[in-house]
Amino acid sequence: MTGSIVQGSCCWAQMRNGNKHVGEKLRMKGLPAISYWDRAELTTLATSERPWMDFNPLRSEPHAVQALQHQWANLRFIRYALNGADDVCKFQKWRGCTEDHRSITMGRPGFTKQVIDGARRQRTA
Repeated sequence: MTGSIVQGSCCWAQMRNGNKHVGEKLRMKGLPAISYWDRAELTTLATSERPWMDFNPLRSEPHAVQALQHQWANLRFIRYALNGADDVCKFQKWRGCTEDHRSITMGRPGFTKQVIDGARRQRTA
């Protein structure tokens, strides 16, 4: 992975969902699809003032973490999954949260409370 910058103890390598997944969600809302690479460019623009954030072109989270660990062997990397609350509810992703599998959920109207309730039932909140 090129272009990643470590600042203090924080490095962020972002991945985007594939075109099929995002396209279906947008179509259901009557919105036009945005291509993977256009979304990557939007991510890059949105995070341009954050040099410790980078788009991950590898499309594989384990490979991205391995590349970072290889590049900076003296650092410890902790991976966080980042999902919208709608996706977390659909797949009950709170069930997979542990000390080694951490998650950040972006609230979405109609889904945020469901995520909180599910995480509390699972004792991951």
